[in-house]
Amino acid sequence: MKANLVYVLVALAMLSCGKEKVEQVDIDQLVRRMTEASGGDSVIASIQTHVAKYTSECEVEKTTSTVTFKRPNKIRIDVFDMTNTLIFATATNGKEAWEYVPMQGVSTPHKIKTAELISLAEHWIDEWRLYKRIGLKIKHLDDIELSNHRKCYKMQITDRFGIESFYYVNKETYLMARIDYPVIDGVTGSFNGVSIHDFKAYGDIDVLFPIKEIEDENKIIQLMKFVNNTDLHDSIFEVNRVNIPATSRYLQQIAENGRVVNELPHLAQQ
Repeated sequence: MKANLVYVLVALAMLSCGKEKVEQVDIDQLVRRMTEASGGDSVIASIQTHVAKYTSECEVEKTTSTVTFKRPNKIRIDVFDMTNTLIFATATNGKEAWEYVPMQGVSTPHKIKTAELISLAEHWIDEWRLYKRIGLKIKHLDDIELSNHRKCYKMQITDRFGIESFYYVNKETYLMARIDYPVIDGVTGSFNGVSIHDFKAYGDIDVLFPIKEIEDENKIIQLMKFVNNTDLHDSIFEVNRVNIPATSRYLQQIAENGRVVNELPHLAQQ
């Protein structure tokens, strides 16, 4: 019996020695470094609105989208097809959410999908800078290496609604390397797998999301232009107070006239 116990203890000791020790992460320090990498606290806080143009391309289709943000918790996304026709829009005013599809009109997404959109509006522009205030729980899970030799901290994020996602922070640059989002059905609220956003290249944005190119499975998403601190009326995010196609065009034009995002070679392929 004693021999068996000794064998077990020796085996456990060998396994412990062979396993690489996971680095302990101070969450507050990590958040500070990420904030500094994205421009600094005061610069990020100075951004009250943000309108951006994205393109998304895969083998069969190409779309453009306008993402509009207003502090503290409003966000809207408008998607256009290859003919520049609006095909989808969604938004939240921080309390409620809506979705719009031509020929089907406006609908209210499931409460879990609404929660996801509100959560995105609350922390997207700040990353985790205000994580304690908005109820984000951040936990370090592991240290891993992604493609292109990117050594990262793997972090589990749980928002105030209980929705979990996984973020990978580059240990050298303290910029985001990848985010794994849950895919939530807007009608049923069911979780249908994970959407992996791998950040492939960075642009010349000195604040906020310094990301130019994102790989989402078989799609390539690129940030093309953006405008900060343009005047946006709250009605843009309210479904019953606006003409959705007209405001989609309005926001699209704001983004189109914005600053062009250029790629910095020394940050590409982080």
